[in-house]
Amino acid sequence: MHLYESFPVDLTLWSADKETFAALGLLVLSVVFQQRIDRVVVELVHPLSKVRQLVIEGVCPRLDAIDGYATRPYAYRYQPRLPHRHPWYRAGSTHGTCRASPSRG
Repeated sequence: MHLYESFPVDLTLWSADKETFAALGLLVLSVVFQQRIDRVVVELVHPLSKVRQLVIEGVCPRLDAIDGYATRPYAYRYQPRLPHRHPWYRAGSTHGTCRASPSRG
């Protein structure tokens, strides 16, 4: 758990090389965009890891179980660029930021 001002955020620390993260990203996208495999479990075997499994699920509901309009992932367009300090931070934007409400009284 980490706090941004008074806003709690779950925190996991990941350590791997660029190729490993690229492979993990492709695995996540492959589970999300295909329709035959609903779940993939990655065993994490490093002795210092407190997390032992990474579960990726991409379960699509049956057509007869959908009530109303539903969508499913179709494509993803990747445009590489340098990241900002925080993934949701954009200069001049307040999207993704939290401000504490002023106290009354």
